[in-house]
Amino acid sequence: MARQISASNNCRVFLVGVAGFLSSALIFMLAGGAAWLDGSVYQPHGRHLRPTVNRAVSSGVGDGEMKVRGPTTLRDETANPQVGFQKSGQPRLCTSIPKPRTTEDTPSGAKIIILASMRTGSSFVGEMFGQNSNIFYLFEPGLALHTTLHQRGAVFLQPLYIDLLDSIYQCHLTGYEYYSKWLSRLVPEEILKKAPAMYRVLCSKSNSSSHCGKVTPQHFMQICMDLKKVAIKSIRISDIGSLLPLIKDKTVNLKVIHLVRDPRGMIASRVLAMNGIKNVTDKEGSFTDGTRASLIDYCWNNLHNTDVGKNLPKFQDNYLLLRYEDVSLDPHEAARRIYNFTGLGAVPGNVSRWIQEHTSAHIAGTYSTSRVSSQVYQSWRSRLSFPTVKTIEEVGTCSQMMQRFGYLPAKDKEHLTNLNISLLSDTLPVLKQDIYAV
Repeated sequence: MARQISASNNCRVFLVGVAGFLSSALIFMLAGGAAWLDGSVYQPHGRHLRPTVNRAVSSGVGDGEMKVRGPTTLRDETANPQVGFQKSGQPRLCTSIPKPRTTEDTPSGAKIIILASMRTGSSFVGEMFGQNSNIFYLFEPGLALHTTLHQRGAVFLQPLYIDLLDSIYQCHLTGYEYYSKWLSRLVPEEILKKAPAMYRVLCSKSNSSSHCGKVTPQHFMQICMDLKKVAIKSIRISDIGSLLPLIKDKTVNLKVIHLVRDPRGMIASRVLAMNGIKNVTDKEGSFTDGTRASLIDYCWNNLHNTDVGKNLPKFQDNYLLLRYEDVSLDPHEAARRIYNFTGLGAVPGNVSRWIQEHTSAHIAGTYSTSRVSSQVYQSWRSRLSFPTVKTIEEVGTCSQMMQRFGYLPAKDKEHLTNLNISLLSDTLPVLKQDIYAV
């Protein structure tokens, strides 16, 4: 009997020890990831840390950990056509370990993120913050993480990205110096796009038009602390649940703007952007397996994210659903809603003027933010054939997503191409309110 008890105790001690080791290893990987990115922990010849990933950024669609392939460009949306998507079978509401801190550690002021996917108008909405000189706005900071990891033959880790965002909202880059180094390598026009507040301070005072002053963590912290209000635009977060720690943390109290677009218009714009196809109706192979996979994830993710955002109690006061089409039809009203939701007050006059200038004239370019917005939002209706439109409507959960967000199906070719007939509902259907009730 004594021997049996001793063996049982030994087994229990062994299991507890294993559990403790695994927990310590996980904490080390998440906490030490930033130092690894900056080179202090990285081991060459493929012997680097390999934490489990929520979604790896690559040129294809797949589950789990994937290698990043192909060259990385500064253009965030062309670097990866599948960015921002996640297989629907993966676990949701993935959260990271919160950091204990007090409100004194964080500058007071709004903390905002635009949660979007590629080709949904997020760059334009982001500029509603970027044009405001009182806001510390950053365009796709995840691109720096993607680039840095790619250069080291590693994968994009969404938990590390969330931790980077957390540090940015705290106005410090301790352990994330690679981000300031990445910004320093950009030409002035790219810094203006990706960190306009940094540009105003560092580039306007530079004697050279070809480069700006070096971006240091100290510069970053000082400018961020001075402005206090931080807004980020990102297409690299597929699951809104990963933002839960930043919403629950009272020192951040993150406000989430969830931007969605009709999947038919989104995919038409994406095919045009990725392949240079001007008329996808007559291009064989434009609706590929990759396109179908993107649609499946896009529609499922948006259904999931709005379910969580609208119904999970922790999100409800920190979540705004915004349709691309509503922004296009009345960008000034969209700006008013955004500023009211984020507690920023009235839309500044210079932001209103920028909106007027960039929605009343067309400037050529796939990534241009200047469009006649009241016309361009439904231009896909003349580019997609009716059979292609019906295919899109029937992929995965896209019909449910369209119904949820007020996108009406096309009945026939005439119905599709007659722009006097709207395929957009004026109001959104009411969601069930008890999905996440506890």
